[in-house]
Formats: sequence, structure tokens, C-alpha cells
Amino acid sequence: MKKKILVVDDEASILTLLKFKLSKHGFEVEIASNGSQFWEKALAFKPDLIILDIWLNGKLGTEIYHDLLEARFDAKVPVIFVTALIEEHSQKQNSAGQYVLYSKPLNFERLLEGVSRLLSGVKPEQLVNIDPC
Repeated sequence: MKKKILVVDDEASILTLLKFKLSKHGFEVEIASNGSQFWEKALAFKPDLIILDIWLNGKLGTEIYHDLLEARFDAKVPVIFVTALIEEHSQKQNSAGQYVLYSKPLNFERLLEGVSRLLSGVKPEQLVNIDPC
């Protein structure tokens, strides 16, 4: 059974690219371009992992995600937040929660490694050891 990934970003080009590349690597991928689509698809699609833009249509993706958790979404589903608001070296900084932060522009190989490791059960804080260079 294919692992399911929900990609949420307000940039159509990022959605198209990630859907194409992740699908090519054997994942079942759904996309959403705003917070309400994210909620709807997260609850219906039941993803194994979420890739979520940290700034989505004028609202913080972290707030949208935490609102979803309060609605009893499975907090064990790992989330990769992506953002253009940080420098590349900040990719090594991770939250103590169930999410990881990657900077844009995305290096797909690094992102894919993080996706694969999270889906294999590696905890987000253990991804600190991924070499960002």
C-alpha cells in the first residue's frame, strides 16, 4: 500500500512539482492550496505525512495545523513545514513536536530523504543529523 502525503502550499508551481516528483517516487499525493482545503483533505484523505507551507494565504501554517489538532486530527502524523522565511542553514533546527522545518527553495533530494525517514518511523528531532549541504 502506498504511503499518502498531503502537500499544502499557496504556490501552484510548488504543488505541481511536489505532486509530480513524490508520485514518481511511489507516494499517493493529494494537494491543497489553502487552509480550508487542507482541513477537508486532511480529514478525508488521512495522510501518513503532511508537507505544509508555513505562511499560507496570510495565515501561519502552524496555526492552521494546531487548529486541526484541536479538532482531533492524529497528532502522530508527521509534518514537514516549508518556508522561504528562513535561511538554508536553519533547516537543521527542528521543533520538539511532530514536525520539521525545511527552507525554500526546496532541495528535493533532502526533502525526499526527510520524508522517507519520517515515514519509516524516525522521530523529527532525529532529522537534525541530516547534512544540509
